Amino acid sequence: MKTVVVPGPCKFRTTISVEKIDRKTATATVESECPFYNGISEELENLDVNIELFGKLSEGRVYAACKEHAKHTTCSVAIGILKAIEAEFKFALPTTATIEFIED
Repeated sequence: MKTVVVPGPCKFRTTISVEKIDRKTATATVESECPFYNGISEELENLDVNIELFGKLSEGRVYAACKEHAKHTTCSVAIGILKAIEAEFKFALPTTATIEFIED
């Protein structure tokens, strides 16, 4: 499964590819225009899908890796990685997620 994330004002396009290794393990590869995400793919090999998708936020390696690489706490790359894993394992349909700002 492949997803593309363009997090916001920075416009740094990030492509995330997820490979299902077995019924509970995945590897994510991240290619980003954002220099801060260089090398993150090395930390996203052999992920335990149950921990990543169904554990607490602080338990998963995806959020731990993004915590070290992201320079902005609201960067949506982490959720993009998790949504790609979710879709690859058919826990959810691969649909586009949107955050829309509406001025009052």
